[in-house]
Amino acid sequence: MREQKRILVERAKENQTAARLARARQLGGRHLDMRCRVEGCKNMSRGPRFGYICDKHRKELSAKEQREAREKWNAAHAKAA
Repeated sequence: MREQKRILVERAKENQTAARLARARQLGGRHLDMRCRVEGCKNMSRGPRFGYICDKHRKELSAKEQREAREKWNAAHAKAA
């Protein structure tokens, strides 16, 4: 019984990995740039939910300053369409 459960767990992990790889291929291997949007900051941000601003700058900068930093970063990194 334990052996069967172990095999099922391994198979489930393999399926999850395969699904993750398929999604990555579907997106063209696109990875999110998770760096903080404040100029000169090398910290890792907490992602899109937190506006790509690191914890340090979330505490130090006002909401307006954070928004301006994001807008400046977006303008500098805008792709030519």
